[in-house]
Amino acid sequence: MHAFQDSRARYLFEAVSNGSVRAAEKLGIVPSAVSRQISLLEEELSVTLIERHRTGVVPTLPGS
Repeated sequence: MHAFQDSRARYLFEAVSNGSVRAAEKLGIVPSAVSRQISLLEEELSVTLIERHRTGVVPTLPGS
């Protein structure tokens, strides 16, 4: 796994574990950057990993 993918996977893990991209702030990243990195990971993998809602995020089956 490349360094960028490793970071993106970590952001995804934090977001899914806590139900919000804001949770990744503890990694020193602003929520919009976390969301963007997860979107890039989704594009690379050609799969939706999380469902984004006003109240947070929910993992899809591939994102679990």
